[in-house]
Amino acid sequence: MPYDHNAPKAPVKVAVNADLLRQARELELDLAVELERGLQESIRKRQALKAEQERLAPHLQALNDLDRTRGTAIDEFLDY
Repeated sequence: MPYDHNAPKAPVKVAVNADLLRQARELELDLAVELERGLQESIRKRQALKAEQERLAPHLQALNDLDRTRGTAIDEFLDY
């Protein structure tokens, strides 16, 4: 989902691994930019996963319903 690139910046306080922070500073990385990039990627991945779960949910429910009413395909081979 796109986001508003013009939204105001919100101050946040985070704790970061000291060694990573040192390396980022040595490389003159902009922590705010890197955090936003990381958040964008994490949000994109989580939204894709959620969409996939929502897409599959009705199919999984149908399979579960079928198993409940007719049993699973392997039932004939199992000795309960």
